[in-house]
Amino acid sequence: MIDMEFLKNPNLPEKEVKFCAVSQKADFAARFLSAQGVEIFQVSEQKNLPAPCAAHPDMRLCYLGEGRILADCGELAQSLEGFGLDAAVPVRSPKGIYPQDAVLNVLFLGKSLFCRTGSPQKPGVAEEILQFAEEKGISVYPVKQGYTRCSVCVVSERAIVTADLSISLAAEKAGVDVLRIQPGYISLPGYEYGFIGGCTGLLGPRLLAVCGCLESHPDGKRILDFAKGHGVEVLTVPTPDGRLWDIGGIVPLGEREL
Repeated sequence: MIDMEFLKNPNLPEKEVKFCAVSQKADFAARFLSAQGVEIFQVSEQKNLPAPCAAHPDMRLCYLGEGRILADCGELAQSLEGFGLDAAVPVRSPKGIYPQDAVLNVLFLGKSLFCRTGSPQKPGVAEEILQFAEEKGISVYPVKQGYTRCSVCVVSERAIVTADLSISLAAEKAGVDVLRIQPGYISLPGYEYGFIGGCTGLLGPRLLAVCGCLESHPDGKRILDFAKGHGVEVLTVPTPDGRLWDIGGIVPLGEREL
């Protein structure tokens, strides 16, 4: 394994990313990122999840920061531990249909956590995530959208792109600059469309990887201008048909050592 250190904060690399998680089914992304010098952890399919997103990192794992990570099963946790991560399995793992499949699909953004907290009748996020947030003094912002992480393109700690109204309102309440875009225009076979967060991931503090051409989305230019306005460059990861593809996100885990 290459020399690197684990990200201090989820989704927000401070240096060049050298290790990330990508769906096993997104070979095109794995090959491209490997050619950029990024080591890839390929997330395999989980039979307990819906087939279109069964290998999506944003469904099967939740990176907490500083090398700590939650995985949906012991086998995945063991694989992650092989890379030096401190992996644990939550008491209630994602399975079945929405919202039970989304218990790890949350968005950490600095000292804020956006997630579907749920209710006693319809539990939301895994309890371990809420406990972690409480321990670390992270503010929790409840949203209606259970697929929180895959609904958000993280541009910086203070800037996101999303098509979801509830996430947009919660993020603005937290002082985050939000670019609201139209839903759809993102490929995810098996569903009507995918989500913008599932196409993206930061490869450095000022480098955003996007699976597919932003020009294929009606708000593509707005997204590009928004990123540039926050000092972030967009790197296009070529997809087989050029369109935006939801692959469950490019999840940064390790970055270059000083």
